[in-house]
Order: sequence, then structure tokens, then C-alpha cells
Amino acid sequence: MRAARNVLLAATLVVALVALAAIASQTAWFREWLRGFAIETAADYLNGNLSIERLNGNLFSGVEIEGLEVRVEGRPVISAPRATVEYGVEHLLSSPLSIASIRLDRPVIRLERDERGWNILRILKDRGPRRPGREVAIDSIEIAGGTVEIVNGNGPGAFAAPGRLNDLQLLAGVRWGPAGRSLQVRSLAFESESPPLGVHSMAGSVAADGEAVAIEDFRIRTAASSINVEGRIDRYRSSPLYDIRCEAAPLSLDEVGRFFPTLSGTGLQPAFELSARGPASALAVEIVLQSGAGNLTAKATADIARRSANGTATLQHLNLAPLTRDAGRQTDIGGDASFDLRWAPGAGPLPVTGKVRLAGGRARLLGYEASSVNLRATLESSSVHVAASALAYGGKATTSGVFRF
Repeated sequence: MRAARNVLLAATLVVALVALAAIASQTAWFREWLRGFAIETAADYLNGNLSIERLNGNLFSGVEIEGLEVRVEGRPVISAPRATVEYGVEHLLSSPLSIASIRLDRPVIRLERDERGWNILRILKDRGPRRPGREVAIDSIEIAGGTVEIVNGNGPGAFAAPGRLNDLQLLAGVRWGPAGRSLQVRSLAFESESPPLGVHSMAGSVAADGEAVAIEDFRIRTAASSINVEGRIDRYRSSPLYDIRCEAAPLSLDEVGRFFPTLSGTGLQPAFELSARGPASALAVEIVLQSGAGNLTAKATADIARRSANGTATLQHLNLAPLTRDAGRQTDIGGDASFDLRWAPGAGPLPVTGKVRLAGGRARLLGYEASSVNLRATLESSSVHVAASALAYGGKATTSGVFRF
């Protein structure tokens, strides 16, 4: 009997405490306490400051936030007029700290680059192996009708970064803690402005621990392009070691040309498979490419810092007309080639400079056909200097000249 009475009293006490907590959670005092608690907790994870104008909700299921803003080094990075957070109170006290969902309505995200890199990459504290922090998991992060402002986005060369992304729609999940960080993008879409491009869907996952970054099944779809990327980067904090695979079927060069103007105007939509393995200073690259301007199989060693590559390639049916934007330069060139090239966009119409040598090939151009073609070409920013010899119509011919673009 005493045991039953104790159970009943305990149950009554629990119900009373829950009732008191439910009542208290609706008071202005509680909402102000919860606002302060959220700001204080965020300070453990953010390299910046979180501010909240007003907070409504309750202790047990979630809150609605008005006037949310995150600042890094005194400058706004994320702001939203309205945000909602859904959770179970028991999950806030557990490890990992688990939040069911966060939704931002019409947020403005400001991406700014300086000599240290992008501000968004410094928004979370790096806790590392010597600073064991509490693990946090957010099952669903949703952005509806977002805007991204990009400041100083243009990199070296001819890359033209968009200044603004409109109508950002995102559904993702994130987890971070002492063991590492992971991002699962379930869907992402936006419209870029100046230059314009619509990304219809993007999905995939990225995970990082103390020594490696893994990219799994990252897919990008636009109106005219379809790209898949996966792979791994080991020792990314010190001396990166890459193992990346990328395929496109197709890749619209006119879409890419909106950001790299030197590639625009060809009308080409090549399909390719590319792999890159090794350190950044000696990256082993293999590519198989098919396009309306010909087919290419190549193996090269690339140096990312120098933006250079040298190697060998097999060409089939190379047509210079679309590459030179001149319909009068129809060609059909094939053979084995060697090359030593440097990526140098922005200096002129050609995005690469260097030397190419074709040995024992065949060619058809300007109505003539030739075999045993030996060609040397020097590519400059706006011209190609060519010296060639070949067998044609029972004799040997030599020629040289300059193609200007």
C-alpha cells in the first residue's frame, strides 16, 4: 500500500511540475530567459554574435524567432525576419544535442571574401581534438525564399562571380562536434544574377574529420548541364592528397562561359569523365571527353599552384571551327599529342598558353587531306603559332603560320 501511495504521489508531483513548467513557458519572463539561453549557447559554437529581437514558443516543442542576426567580426553574415525551431526538450539535454528542424524565412546571407578567405568558413569555432565540445545534430535546416549577397567574389583570372543569388531554397541536415562535421544537402536550388544561371537542383553530402574531407554523390543540375562529383581529400589541413572523380553528361560551355567568358560562344556541350589523384603539386589527371568539336583521351600531371599541366593525349576528329567561333575553319584532325600548358584566363581570348606537339597524325582542313602530320603549336593569349609538315597527294609539304583570335 505504501509503495502504491509513493508511486501516486510521485506521479502527481511530476504532473504538477510539468504543468508549472508549461505555464511558466508561456510567460514573458521565460521567453526572455530562453532568448538569453539561446544566445549564450550559440556563443559556444559561433565565431561571432547571435542576436534575437523577440522569441515566442514554449519549453517542450519549439520556438519562433523574430529578428534573427548572426555577426562575425561585427559584420552581418546571416539575418532573417523570421525563424522557427522545433525540438524535444529531452533532446536539448542529451548528447548529441539534437534539434528536429530549423526554418529560416526570407533570410539574407552575406558572403564576403578577404585575404583570409570567405567569412562563412569562419562562422563556426574549430574545436579540434584538444577542445572536446558537445556534439550537435540538426536533422533539418530549411531556407525558403533566401537571398545571398556575394562581395569580392571574383577570383584571379577571368572568373566572373555572381553578385547575388535569388530565390534560394534549401533542405539540409548538419552535424558537428569533436569527431568532425558533416553536411547532407537534400535539395538546393537558386537563380544567380549577373551573370544569370538557374541551378534547378543540387544534392549530396560532405563530411570532414580532423584529417580528411569526403564528398559523396554530389549532383548538380541546371537547364543544360548535369554534373556528378565524389571523392576524398586527405590531410586537407596540411598537405592535401586528392582522390576526386567528376563526370558530366553534358556540360554546357555556354553556361560555364557566363562565369568564364573565354569559354562562351562555342555552343558545345561536351560529356566527360575526369579523375584527379595525388598531391596538389603533382596531381595525376585522366580525362575522357566527347564533344561536337572532337574526342579527347588524356593523361596529365598538374600543378594546382602553378595552374599548369603536362602530359599526353589522343585526339579524334578535332574541329577548330566551334573553338575559334569561325565556321570557315572546319577541320578534322586526329593523332597522338603531347602538351605543356598553363591555365591563364583573362589575358586574351584563349584561356590557356603553352606548347602542343602532334606526331604522326592525320588532318583534313581547307579542302585538303594529309597524313603523317607533325605539328608544333605555341599557344599565346590571343594567337596560335603553328609549324607543320605532312604527306599529301604523293609529296611532302611544310607550312607555318599564325592563327589570331
